[in-house]
Amino acid sequence: MKIERPKIVEENLELGEDLVGWMEECQQLGQDLKGKVFANQVVTNLTVENLDITKCIFRRCRFVGCTLEKVGFSDVVFEKCDLSNSRWEQSAIQRGEFLQCKLVGAAWPDIFLQNTYFEGCRCTYLDLTKSLLKTVYFSNCDCTAALLRQCQLKEAAFRETALSGANFYQTKLEGQDFSTCQIDGLMMVGPELRGAEIAEHQAVDLINFLGVKIKGK
Repeated sequence: MKIERPKIVEENLELGEDLVGWMEECQQLGQDLKGKVFANQVVTNLTVENLDITKCIFRRCRFVGCTLEKVGFSDVVFEKCDLSNSRWEQSAIQRGEFLQCKLVGAAWPDIFLQNTYFEGCRCTYLDLTKSLLKTVYFSNCDCTAALLRQCQLKEAAFRETALSGANFYQTKLEGQDFSTCQIDGLMMVGPELRGAEIAEHQAVDLINFLGVKIKGK
């Protein structure tokens, strides 16, 4: 699977010193937030709607108690940011990278992800319910107990990723290769797994979905 990476040349970007101020001003003026690098900033209890953010880099930033609704991201990089418990609703990310970020308990329902790459992220309890993941790659992430219910996975991939206790209820997993992932305790009805690929040693983790019991246990 080939992912389009963010089209950014950092040398061409300007240093943004006030992330909150830029976001509020662009929202009020109906302008895009574009061409900035934001580093070591903390955004607290901010609510933003109908804003487009493009060609920006966020480095070691924290978003605390923030709500973003109908926000569009394109050509963006989040590096070592903390987005835990943030709420992004009905938003979209195209050509995005999340590198070593924390997304613990983040609520991103009904979001559209395209050409988005997650590397080394902590995504425990991340909620992607009813989202569309198109050409999305999770590598070396911790998605323990993540909610991927009623999602559409189109060329989405998980590699060396912890999916223990993840909820895939009513999400078709045909073509998914989980052979390098931890998949114990998955939550689903069972038919969702049809057509998925697993390693031989993982079969015991899925035995419950076959309606049979292992003798002696």
